[in-house]
Amino acid sequence: KNARGEPASNSFVLRGYVRHWLGNVWAEYDRVKLVDLVAPKMESDIHQAAS
Repeated sequence: KNARGEPASNSFVLRGYVRHWLGNVWAEYDRVKLVDLVAPKMESDIHQAAS
């Protein structure tokens, strides 16, 4: 439905393409370990690095 509550004319094919594309994006993020690169370091890791 659109913002007015009326039936929307969304393309199921387009939705499929977007889901496939997002799956590839998330897989690439996992492959390069993006979360590990941008996540804050734990305090114990900082102390070990300083020693």
